[in-house]
Amino acid sequence: MTLKMKTAGLIGITMAAFIILLFLFMRPVILNDAKLMDEESLETDRKRVESYIESEKMDLQRFNRDWAVWDDSYAFMQNRSEAYIGSNLIPETFENSAINLMVFINTKDEVIYANGYDLADGTELDLARSLQQVPEIIEEAENGNGLVIIEDSSFGSVMVAVDEILKSEGQGPSAGHLASGIFLNESFFIRCAIHWRWMCK
Repeated sequence: MTLKMKTAGLIGITMAAFIILLFLFMRPVILNDAKLMDEESLETDRKRVESYIESEKMDLQRFNRDWAVWDDSYAFMQNRSEAYIGSNLIPETFENSAINLMVFINTKDEVIYANGYDLADGTELDLARSLQQVPEIIEEAENGNGLVIIEDSSFGSVMVAVDEILKSEGQGPSAGHLASGIFLNESFFIRCAIHWRWMCK
């Protein structure tokens, strides 16, 4: 074996040994860095979800307040107008505002109108079982700045905003309450993921 070949062989062996040693020493560091990156990624995702939920909460409260403090809604509580239902409580209202349910409740805590809408498949929902909780929802919401998250046997977690139904000037007497809700389900978190994917472009 020539000197050049011996030298090349020694260099090869030395490099291989160096790489192995480097990997053995660096592996814990690499794994630790990867763990930190995973933890940072999870923390970032958690903050994004919290931010999205907070934004949706504010939008829900604004939507509910706008509808509750409105002459047309106030009159609807008195006359049960079919024209009001046909013009306002339609699928487009739910779709455009990403709302799953609206419930109109009189001053005796009786439901006079309710409608639910599945944003995922565009079908109306039967709210009969959920409406049994109305008095409790109103009480909890009034103790929670007009908003409460409930666990519903039919729809899972539901974020609900509740406001008194008043005239457009904000004057009473109160005609009852309006409750609007968003399901915190798979569809909700898919919208959250799409929102952040668009924001990060």
